[in-house]
Amino acid sequence: MNGVCWCGRTWQPGEETCPQCGRRPVPWSTPGYSPPPPGWHGGGWGGPRAVPLPQPVAAPTQLRPRRWLVPALLLLLVVVLVVPMVAGYRSVSVGGDQISRALPRSLTSPAPTITARPLADVASASLGRVVTIETQTPDHQELGTGWLLDGRGDFVTNAHVVEGAISVRIRDRRNATHVGAIMGVDHDQDIAVVRSLDGFDGKALVLSAGSDPPVPSDVVVLASGRATGHDDQTATVETIARLHQDVPVRGNTEIDPSSASTVLYHDMIAMRGKQVFPGNSGGPVLDAYGVVIGIVTLASRSTPQAYAIPVGRVSAELFGFAGRPTP
Repeated sequence: MNGVCWCGRTWQPGEETCPQCGRRPVPWSTPGYSPPPPGWHGGGWGGPRAVPLPQPVAAPTQLRPRRWLVPALLLLLVVVLVVPMVAGYRSVSVGGDQISRALPRSLTSPAPTITARPLADVASASLGRVVTIETQTPDHQELGTGWLLDGRGDFVTNAHVVEGAISVRIRDRRNATHVGAIMGVDHDQDIAVVRSLDGFDGKALVLSAGSDPPVPSDVVVLASGRATGHDDQTATVETIARLHQDVPVRGNTEIDPSSASTVLYHDMIAMRGKQVFPGNSGGPVLDAYGVVIGIVTLASRSTPQAYAIPVGRVSAELFGFAGRPTP
């Protein structure tokens, strides 16, 4: 069939369908077909292709209000603003124990060991922190014992050891001498702190927290052999016999229960055992955990009886002396 297809392509002889649009040649006289547009010529033209009708556009759906949205936004606001505010308040509202843990530890006692040890082992581990306190007065030299309180080279001794001193020296167990300065003295408590001006290489002894030791219990008393004149008796084992004892003393150094006594020492630890010598004054009393529970202060010249200041009663004052930047 000759002619032009509806798509504008010329029919070729023998073609049954248009290879361009897929229409079949249909005579113009076929019912149901309208005549070709003006300008077309030929015996037939392709019928119209089935074109899909436009689909109706769906009406827009009305959005339902999200009633959960406002509470969710409020919850998010609480998380973002209120929670950090509460956390910040808690961070600045700390208790006294938290503050004390955050303070520098240079003037506090190290932690004790958790297991008891033989007293000989305690003495051996602690004697390196025990020194001789040598003081010069206008008319004589005084020797006593001291022990390391902190890492700055501060040593504890008795007030009567440094009383009237015009100069102080610290002699360690290696026989090295350090120039000392008196940082503080309390004559009523009979305690003093002397600082090594060139420092001291050693770990401080551990102080008791203040609780009473068991009675009876064995302890070890450390001393400077140079001060006592007995180098072979730098550690003596004693037994705590009584606590909170009032002791009358004459001349501030000699136990005297008579009416001639001039001083009364209060709240003392009474010990019995081996002989404690005058040069022990200021020495530490340690328990089996390596903790300093007392400071040797008084000793009987005729009986194996000695007295010590409970260190828990004076530890705050000792650290106060050691905290001073200058003498």
